[in-house]
Amino acid sequence: MSTSSLAVADAVTATALDHEDRTADLSGGVEIRRLDRGDVAEIARLFDAMSPSGRYLRFLAPMPTIPAWFLERLADPDGVSHIVLVARVDDRPIGEARFVRSTVAPDTAEFAVAVVDDQQSRGVARALLAALADEASRAGIRRFTFDVAPANRPMLSWLCRRGARIRFDEGVMTGDVLARAFLRRSPEAANREDLGRCA
Repeated sequence: MSTSSLAVADAVTATALDHEDRTADLSGGVEIRRLDRGDVAEIARLFDAMSPSGRYLRFLAPMPTIPAWFLERLADPDGVSHIVLVARVDDRPIGEARFVRSTVAPDTAEFAVAVVDDQQSRGVARALLAALADEASRAGIRRFTFDVAPANRPMLSWLCRRGARIRFDEGVMTGDVLARAFLRRSPEAANREDLGRCA
């Protein structure tokens, strides 16, 4: 898998953010905001704080260090077709979520999310994804696509509960899901006819 992949890291569980706010606080003082274009230092700090296994899950490839050219690419959202949200606590980046719009299907975008190891299980990833889905709705994006490591069972389970269609392809679990599914507080809120199947 290419290092340009938006591979999805571990999901964690907790209550989602209020979707009317572009920036909102989780308990514990976590703030979510858009990344400033060109803020390489912020992205570098985030991924430097992740374990090697966390970076592997994010990029679906060993990534002991991230090359400068790739950090520059990660820190270059255009604010329209490429959106990056960063979660921060005490002026420290602890997670990111992003989408990149498809050039073939403009209502579809690939998404990714990652949270540093010591901040997992606090609801940070879920809050990031809810905020990302809100951004997607404003941008006219209806569906998210993704690649996930087969060993990343928590994320696969979370996606399944939100109606994702998932299949195994070339060593990864790949699929798609309605973007609005990330706004639901519980899977029971889903419209049953929108639900896909997890293979």
